[in-house]
Amino acid sequence: MENPTYFSILTANVRYDNRLSELQKIFYSEITALTNKTGECWASNSYFAKLYQVSETWVSLSIKKLVEYGYIESRISKEEGNRRYLTLINCSYIPIEVQLNSALTTVKDPSLTTVKENNIKVNNKKNNKSNRENALEVTSKKFSKKTDMTTEVFTDLAGKYNCPVSFVESCWDSACNWMEANGKTKKNYKAFLDNWVKAEVIKFKLNSQKGKTNGIRIARFEPTRSN
Repeated sequence: MENPTYFSILTANVRYDNRLSELQKIFYSEITALTNKTGECWASNSYFAKLYQVSETWVSLSIKKLVEYGYIESRISKEEGNRRYLTLINCSYIPIEVQLNSALTTVKDPSLTTVKENNIKVNNKKNNKSNRENALEVTSKKFSKKTDMTTEVFTDLAGKYNCPVSFVESCWDSACNWMEANGKTKKNYKAFLDNWVKAEVIKFKLNSQKGKTNGIRIARFEPTRSN
């Protein structure tokens, strides 16, 4: 069976929706991949069942859930023999064919486009400057106290290792428990947490290759190094 080569999207609201199983979240991202070209997905239940080695009933119930929770829409085309079409709701990307059609559209007033592009460039520069200043503020601290570990620190590390902020916060909780149990303190708590998160991410990737991740759960462990 030929697999789609388009990229998939897993939005935050779907990713953290506890009403959905991990496989249903991946199933949603598969739908986003199949809608990437035209904005619609017309794959059948049997296609999804073979692709993920599940029953067609599971596929049908998962689609029903995604519709019920407001993530996708489903319509039946009687003119095409009751073919089903799935479309995404509140997913911020533009299908490839729509992008191409937009690119071929003639601009009536080029000056308006120029002004819009200039505004975007100015806003981007301001945003980039603000981001750099925030990053500098975070990295310039000594982080010699546990109270220095703020949300900005967790967000900074989450961006560095491309993981959820909640995962970094969980690592911090584990690190604090380990330090308390062993009577340890650190000169730089951010550097210590950085190493802890890095080790957890590496361990998760190794477990992913071995198929031992059990969904998105990540095993905790205590590092042997100290800063």
